[in-house]
Parts: sequence; C-alpha cells; structure tokens
Amino acid sequence: MTKENKNKEGFKRASGYIGVDYKFEEPNESLQGELISTKSGVGSYNSNVYSIESEGVLYNVWGCTNLDMQMEEVPLGSEVIITYLGKEKNKKTGRDYKKFEVLYKPLDDQAPQNAQDSDIPF
Repeated sequence: MTKENKNKEGFKRASGYIGVDYKFEEPNESLQGELISTKSGVGSYNSNVYSIESEGVLYNVWGCTNLDMQMEEVPLGSEVIITYLGKEKNKKTGRDYKKFEVLYKPLDDQAPQNAQDSDIPF
C-alpha cells in the first residue's frame, strides 16, 4: 500500500458524502461546474445534496424547494451554473425563502465542436 497519489485515470469517484459544503452568502453569487451526483434524504430534514466539481474541487450544495425544483431536470454530467438571487418573500405564506437560478448545458450540447463525420468509428 502506498500513501502517494497514483494516476487516477480510468477511476470513478465513489458517491458517498465527500467534498466541501458550499454555502451561498451574497446575491448574484454563482457556482459553475459539472454535476457529479445527487443525493436525496440526507440529514435530519431529508434534504437533497448536489455534488458539483468546479476547478478540481468537489462542492456539496444543499437543496431547498426552489433549487430542488430546478435541479430535477439537470442530467448528471451536465455543466451547471447555480446563481443565488437572494431571499424573497413567499406571497402566500409571507415567509422568506432563498431564490436560485439554474442554467445548464444539455449533454448533447457538450460534444466537441471540432468533431467531423470521419472521426466517427462506424
């Protein structure tokens, strides 16, 4: 056994709870990266946790109703930008909630732009 990191090519990351919790603090703050995994039922409130790899760091973003509804349609492996828009007041309940904007590139749009038909092996 060795303590030294070896070549990680070809290895897949285990999907346990690892990484650094990312907490949005200021309005218009964004996190951009690849959606690596989604976990549900985490913690005492059965929350969703979204793991996003950005610049070599794995961040965990805890869900809330507004974020969860938008993240439902984001496929794993997609490039995603989550922007915290600040707190807003719910018109029905009068309670504050955190509002987010989620943008993502569908997996079809992430193919290399310089690929040609002759590059296809069949």
